[in-house]
Amino acid sequence: MKTTITKLAAITFFSLFFLVGNVNAKGTKFDVPNLAATESVLVLEDWMVANTLWEIGETFFFEPVIEKILELESWMTNKIFWGSADSVKTETEMEQKLLLEPWMINNDVWKR
Repeated sequence: MKTTITKLAAITFFSLFFLVGNVNAKGTKFDVPNLAATESVLVLEDWMVANTLWEIGETFFFEPVIEKILELESWMTNKIFWGSADSVKTETEMEQKLLLEPWMINNDVWKR
């Protein structure tokens, strides 16, 4: 077990060594003046500021939804469905006593 952990630690160490050793940190300097020269100027177009386009009205129309009033129906209060416990027959299952079978106490089965 100790050699397995040692091998795993050695493999991890060398893997990290090779990964970190391959990092090329050259050429990562960021030149800001060149970035400012490539940025284009924003231009406002006519459609962006046209009042006729943006003042059309509401884009979304919300309509209130009126829900139906809940009503009690006859089957909801009928005692045949809900009220009488006599109509429902329940059976309870009785647990049986634990039985020992021959294979459970056979020594040949458990000594493999």
